[in-house]
Amino acid sequence: MALLSCHIYSSALKMGTGVHVILPLDMDSCCKIPLRTVYLLHGLTDDYTCWLRRSNIESYALAHGFAVVMPEVQRSFYTDMASGMAYFTYISKELPDLCEKMFPLSQCREDRFVAGLSMGGHGALKCALTYPELYAACGAFSSAVDIRQLFAQPENSVLSGEFSAIYGESISDKEDVFRLAEQAVQAGGPLPKLFLSCGTQDFLYENNERFYQHLVKLGYTVQGYEAQAGHEWPFWDESVKRALAFFDSSMEGRM
Repeated sequence: MALLSCHIYSSALKMGTGVHVILPLDMDSCCKIPLRTVYLLHGLTDDYTCWLRRSNIESYALAHGFAVVMPEVQRSFYTDMASGMAYFTYISKELPDLCEKMFPLSQCREDRFVAGLSMGGHGALKCALTYPELYAACGAFSSAVDIRQLFAQPENSVLSGEFSAIYGESISDKEDVFRLAEQAVQAGGPLPKLFLSCGTQDFLYENNERFYQHLVKLGYTVQGYEAQAGHEWPFWDESVKRALAFFDSSMEGRM
């Protein structure tokens, strides 16, 4: 594998930002066959280095032949913030365009994937369900699927000071992954395949189970994974391993 640490200028953010990129080592093969790519998103208290430091993502990417792009979004909840940066535009549109120009990455929908943990799982679902024409599949681990409830809980009062900067006066439907899943079905286009995971001891478990059932009722192809675990890295490491295998198997027979 090759690990690249990049600093790029984002027009959406109007500033420079960092991104790590994992590429297979056999570059001759890369240039002949554009790589399938996973955009891998971090959680609220982490940054774009966390997947490299706390998981075995390099090994999993090599095993399945994926390029992996790991961007920085700070504590934005992957939104175009009411008072701040346009991180959703950057992650969902600008970053794939930049990376597909700089690296030997496929520009085909069926070769583009997005995944993340916690806040990053929310961001991954937003990308895949807002723009199902761009992403073949999505992995969401211990995800913040019900943002309204999350911010309303007393134990999350530390987030209240950030709410208005992120969302303004209220949270709109474009931040609601339940509603986005419905809208994607109503649009009648191709739907992303989904891999959802959550530990049974995670404080987000009930919401993730409810979202899983919602997706099943809507007719999505969705694979679930749960284990006796909390909101923790050993579970996310296993989740991303399983998600990459799911992405691989979900695309079999498409050629």
